[in-house]
Amino acid sequence: MLRNRYAEWIAIWDWFQTIDPQKVLPREKWDELYDLLNLLWQEERKEAKSEELAAHAGALAKLRQ
Repeated sequence: MLRNRYAEWIAIWDWFQTIDPQKVLPREKWDELYDLLNLLWQEERKEAKSEELAAHAGALAKLRQ
């Protein structure tokens, strides 16, 4: 997984944590969207090496400081 793809995924998950789902979609649709994105995230992560993901996480943590 490229670093920019990792950063995009983290931005998506950050967005999900800051949004009030009731203001965006009905709960059922919100859950479906979350589940779909989670499947895509897991699929993309399967192809990445654990060292690669750790390096991306470390780089992102440094940027957020």
